[in-house]
Amino acid sequence: MDYAARRFRRRAMALVDVLLPHVYTRSCVERCRDVLGGLLRARSRLRVASLGGGPGCDFAASLHVAGAAPAALGLGVAPAAVTCTVLDFEPAWESCVRAVDGSLRGAGSRVGLEPCDLTQPFEGGVNARLREAVLEAHLVTFCYVLHEIAAALLREGGSPAAALLGGAVPGVLAHAAPGAVVVALDASGFRGQREGGTEDSLQG
Repeated sequence: MDYAARRFRRRAMALVDVLLPHVYTRSCVERCRDVLGGLLRARSRLRVASLGGGPGCDFAASLHVAGAAPAALGLGVAPAAVTCTVLDFEPAWESCVRAVDGSLRGAGSRVGLEPCDLTQPFEGGVNARLREAVLEAHLVTFCYVLHEIAAALLREGGSPAAALLGGAVPGVLAHAAPGAVVVALDASGFRGQREGGTEDSLQG
């Protein structure tokens, strides 16, 4: 898809830069070692739940981090294989995710697409696969999707306050496994109506 061709590398590198920044100050290295050490030590497989993950960018990013972090941060562990579940409302991403899996899978790593609707409650029937993936995940990502959820909830008549972290988001945060790392990235904004007619924007 055109979006994937234009944005795939940028989206993947944005997640890499959060987990494994290129500016190696001492405090940054210590912080990354603490977070990634918790993710990768004593674990041969990293399980990733990529919420609203579209074309599979988070799989590429996770593969890079799992492969590079042990040596870069002196973790003393072998690179972990990655199992990434992309959870998205749009089934058209299937061909792209399959292509990413075919190009990048190896040494036991793989990515697949499962249906969900992040504007619906976490406990809803449509989100059964979401619940399974989140409960098993060591890394949960919300990359460039929170503003889409909020905008959809506003269109349905929700209040701006409720839309900010509405839909399945509260349930995801409440049910993420103990010790899981949750990353939220959002560089896009949405514009909606506040009561009284003034406009506000959510900017990550």
